[in-house]
Amino acid sequence: MVYDDDDVLCAEIVPNPDVCGKMPEELVKLLKDTVAGINKTLPASKMMRRIRLRDAEFEKTTSKKIIRNQSVHGKAI
Repeated sequence: MVYDDDDVLCAEIVPNPDVCGKMPEELVKLLKDTVAGINKTLPASKMMRRIRLRDAEFEKTTSKKIIRNQSVHGKAI
C-alpha cells in the first residue's frame, strides 16, 4: 500500500517469505533497488521516500479489501 506520511509517499510492504525466500538483508536491498528504479521514472512529487516492512497482513474487511486509514505498523527501512 502506498500512502502519504508527513507529506512524503510511503510504501508499506508485506513480504511473502514462501515466495521470496530471501534473507532480510537481501530483501531490503532488493526493495530499495526496485523502488530506486521506479523513482527514476517519476517526477519528484510522486517519488516514494519511505519503505516500511510489515510482519503481519493488512487488516481486511469481510470482502477481503484492505482497511485504510489505520495506524502504521511497519518497520521503517
